[in-house]
Amino acid sequence: MKKNSIILEEISEEKIAITIDLANKIWLETYPSFITLDQINFMLKRMYNEDVILNEIKNGIKWLLIKEDSFIGFISYSINDSKYIKILKFYLKTEYHRKGIGKKVFSFIENQAKDGNLDKIMLNVNRYNTNAIRSYNSWGFIVKESIDIEYGKYILNDYIMEYSINL
Repeated sequence: MKKNSIILEEISEEKIAITIDLANKIWLETYPSFITLDQINFMLKRMYNEDVILNEIKNGIKWLLIKEDSFIGFISYSINDSKYIKILKFYLKTEYHRKGIGKKVFSFIENQAKDGNLDKIMLNVNRYNTNAIRSYNSWGFIVKESIDIEYGKYILNDYIMEYSINL
């Protein structure tokens, strides 16, 4: 496999454990600088367990593992009302940041949107996740709204970002 060549592999029931392991590693690398460890653990348990992921897959949410030489990240997304794609989760191990891999995965999502004649891609991102925001901005996303979402006993401080598709 050529360096920086990636494969997107649909997550099967057998690969959910890999996804959960990646989520734990990536979240603990990324989030401690702007959310508490208690909140990280709460969110990991709530969003990344076998039942939740299986239920999402059964309800039409696409989950893909990102693979280079090994599994290095994952993405999940849904098509909302046949109008836009919503990226729900998009994570790469830190050592794979700034290598063009995220952009390649995003290009795949953009092509999915174009193939479905969808006019935009949406996502939420923590307002303090400056590295992710910088990447999304460089790909053409703009901040549409700043929101605070109650999530258990926590408040998620997010931006809603939008990317317009040129059909």
